[in-house]
Amino acid sequence: MKTKSKTSAISGMAVNLIGGIVLLLAAFGVIAGVIGFVSFTSAMKKEYDSTTYHMADTAATVVNGDHIGAYLEGRETEEYARTKSELGIFCKKLHVSLIYVIAVDQSDYGRFVSVFNLVDNSVDNSTYVPWKLASRGTPPTTSTAGITRPSTRTGSALPPSTAQGPGTAITPTSPRWSR
Repeated sequence: MKTKSKTSAISGMAVNLIGGIVLLLAAFGVIAGVIGFVSFTSAMKKEYDSTTYHMADTAATVVNGDHIGAYLEGRETEEYARTKSELGIFCKKLHVSLIYVIAVDQSDYGRFVSVFNLVDNSVDNSTYVPWKLASRGTPPTTSTAGITRPSTRTGSALPPSTAQGPGTAITPTSPRWSR
C-alpha cells in the first residue's frame, strides 16, 4: 500500500511540475509577445514620423511659397501644374495617402484655403475626394480614424524651418502606420 501512495504522490508531483513549467513558458511567451508588439509599433511610429517629416520638408522645397496667392487667383498655371505633378509623384512613390498644402487665415487660424491636395487612395483603400483649388474650410478639432489633423493653434503644421510663407502649411498624412 505504501508503494502505491508513493507512486501516486510522485506522479502527482510530476503533473504539477509539468503544469508549472507549461504555465511559466506561457507567461514568458505572453511577456515576449507584448515586448515584441511594443517594440514593433514604436519602430513603425518612428518610421512614420520620419517619412512624414521628410515628405513635408521635400514638399516645402518644391512649393514656391511666394506664389501661393497667384495659384489661388488662377495665375502661374504652368508652375502650379508642374508643382502639383511633382507632389503627386512624391505621394505615390512614398506611399503617402494624402498631401495637402493650405493657406491658413492668420486672423484666427480657424479657417484655411486649399492650395494643393493630392490623394493616393490605394494606400488605405479610402474614397477620399481631393479638395479643389481655393476650397475653403475649417480644421476639425478631433482626430479621425487615427489621422491627426492640423492644429488651429499655429499657422503651420511644420517646424518654422519648413513652413512656406506666412500662414502656409504643407502636411503629408499616411494613416497606414497610425491605425
